[in-house]
Amino acid sequence: MNALGRCALVVVLAVANMSFAAPPRSKSSARIPPGSPAAAPARSVDLFAAEAEGLIEVRVIPRDEKQARVFVTNKSKEPLKVRMPDALAAVPVLAQNNGVGLFPGNGQQQGGQQAPQPVGMTPGMQQNRGNGPIFNVPPEQTRDMKVMGVCLAYGKPGPRPVMNYKLVPLTHVTTNPAVASVLRRYGRGEYSQTAAQAAAWNLIDGRTWQQLAREKGKMVSASTFDP
Repeated sequence: MNALGRCALVVVLAVANMSFAAPPRSKSSARIPPGSPAAAPARSVDLFAAEAEGLIEVRVIPRDEKQARVFVTNKSKEPLKVRMPDALAAVPVLAQNNGVGLFPGNGQQQGGQQAPQPVGMTPGMQQNRGNGPIFNVPPEQTRDMKVMGVCLAYGKPGPRPVMNYKLVPLTHVTTNPAVASVLRRYGRGEYSQTAAQAAAWNLIDGRTWQQLAREKGKMVSASTFDP
């Protein structure tokens, strides 16, 4: 066989080898084992129900009565979609002793200091859609969300980051449905923080609009409040 024939044979064999060789598998096309967490769809759970079940750990760190950050840790080995209520409350941890989220008696801590107040909370406009925001939390990881708040006890000290607070259903603090409505509308951007705060004081603490105007300045007129 001459040199030209040998060269042609080498080329044909090379092409044949390329045709029958298996293509390299990219990482993105690798098959995910059916039982792995990445292959499973995220399970949808309610915030408080999942916490009670031990699936998640929930922490809240208040900046003040107007703003806080909620942290949700997925303690399970499966992805979770954690649905958060659009109206809830945060109470001092020591307040859990009487089972309703408020300090017992006259609201005094040991040593005579006045107890910090509970806070009504709602997610912000960008997060408060449909039936409440959703935390998409991968297995054994933590996600956080900013929430907005108002005072739920007129005249008591507001929360600070060093205070230990716990998220609870709003009904642990008040069963007045108008308060939940105020928080939802505040979260949707229908009320300013000032208007929502004045409405909460009016509904929970019985402060009249005249008292609020006299004590706090012109916060909101009665005609603008319609829960």
